[in-house]
Amino acid sequence: MKNNFKNGFFLPETIVVIVVIAIVLLNVYVTFSSVYSNYRRSYKYNTLNALNATYSLKKYYESFGGLSTSELEEHNYIFDITNNEKFYSLLYEKLKSNYEIQKIYLLNPSKAQSSLSQFNVNLRRYIRTLKNKDEVGIIVLLKSGEYSFAPITSYNSLNCTYEDNLEVGSTYTFGQYTYKYKQQYNGDDWENITADGWGVKLTNPDSTSAVSSALCTTINNLPIVSMSYMFINSKAENIDLSNFDTSNVVNMSAMFVNTTTNYLDLSNFNTSKVTNMSFMFQDSKAIYINIENFDTSNVINMNAMFARTNVSILDLSNFNTSKVTNMLNMFYGSKNLRSINVSNFDTRNVTNMQGMFGGVSVSSLDLSSFNTSKVTTMRSMFSGSGVTSLDLSNFNTSNVVDMTNMFVDSKATTINLSSFDTRNVTTMEGMFARINMSILDLSNFNTSKVTNMKNMFLDSKIVTTVNLSSFDTSNVTNMQGMFARSGVRSLDLSSFDTSKVTNMQQMFESVPATVGYAKTSADADRFNASANKPSTLTFTVK
Repeated sequence: MKNNFKNGFFLPETIVVIVVIAIVLLNVYVTFSSVYSNYRRSYKYNTLNALNATYSLKKYYESFGGLSTSELEEHNYIFDITNNEKFYSLLYEKLKSNYEIQKIYLLNPSKAQSSLSQFNVNLRRYIRTLKNKDEVGIIVLLKSGEYSFAPITSYNSLNCTYEDNLEVGSTYTFGQYTYKYKQQYNGDDWENITADGWGVKLTNPDSTSAVSSALCTTINNLPIVSMSYMFINSKAENIDLSNFDTSNVVNMSAMFVNTTTNYLDLSNFNTSKVTNMSFMFQDSKAIYINIENFDTSNVINMNAMFARTNVSILDLSNFNTSKVTNMLNMFYGSKNLRSINVSNFDTRNVTNMQGMFGGVSVSSLDLSSFNTSKVTTMRSMFSGSGVTSLDLSNFNTSNVVDMTNMFVDSKATTINLSSFDTRNVTTMEGMFARINMSILDLSNFNTSKVTNMKNMFLDSKIVTTVNLSSFDTSNVTNMQGMFARSGVRSLDLSSFDTSKVTNMQQMFESVPATVGYAKTSADADRFNASANKPSTLTFTVK
């Protein structure tokens, strides 16, 4: 056969050479890849560590503030579990020049565990490998599919700086919040406080955007001491409270009053120094409020704390109320409440229980722990409540002065009043108006100081029997509408002294009673002369 490859290789030899060259090139590639991979991995971690050392969360926020929603949309490569938009954007800009980035994550790994559905499988596995479960950090996802984690400054260490001369009313704006030195917000304006620290409020409560800015822990090394009315009337559908340091706050009055968000997670709040929680959740639209870790050991004022809230269950079994003096309207008007656990309440120092359970829908209440020895007013305490049975046998009412409308519109079919000491009560106006009971035994009532019995049993159509044998009315001046439109069948008022009464208008209007007894002829004549008294009812001296 003639050689067709003069001065060259035969085909088999050519193949062998190609294979050898390929092997050599492969070895070179593997070696280079290994070196490059090690270099890239080292460079990646070194870059992150340098970032951690150089750029703190504090510096990012002080320099740039927060992004708007529209700006965030321009950075769709950022996945934001904590809603700190601007910080993500800055991280991206800082890191993208160093290596190819697919996404950046800022997270608290322990909280990420509850949001794993938002992550891809690989990232889920990576998060689970992180050793420090409480450390806030960043995860960078490269286009190569690799991940890296590096810790950054914790939210709770956000120490801010006010550059000008510090004086009362000095204003510092940071992120979505406004701070004032030695002042607190009162719902309308800022007012001076004595505490050496800052008050804070949401700058724009009309915005519906998520509230996600980090909160200053200190400003010029002085703490946040008041959060009163902080989120009043906020229309934000989401408020991130996870970064709050509340360890020095003493006032949380009306903090979430009339807020729109339906979820409030306060599980990380340190409330050990708080003394005022009045109106804290009044008119809040939240259907869930996590306060299971609240330390209320120093709270004095719980006035209207949960008034007209939207929650259905309140388990307050962990509340320490030993210092509380004011529970005025504490749950008033919370029509969605189906359960309230106040079984451990220590009320030894409470003086005001006015409207406390008024208008709540709960059907049962355990008040066996209540010490009411210092209470002076129980006005409207159970007015309009849905409780079907009230056992108040442990109540000490010896210091109560005002029982106005105490049970008006109550759904209770039984009320145990056997221990009631009414010796100091001055007004019982509307006390049993429109109640749901048929028999009222008030034979233990001492009414010697009562001056006002107006509408006391008004419209109580179910009440057929009332024992008033112990009533001392010698100081009563007003009996207007006292039994009007009630269901009583007979009226034995033989203990009544009406010598000081100036108003008996409609006292017996439309009552079905046909028999009445008076103490004296003069009393009988006055009763019989009462305006709108049914002609079928006649009072005689017993």
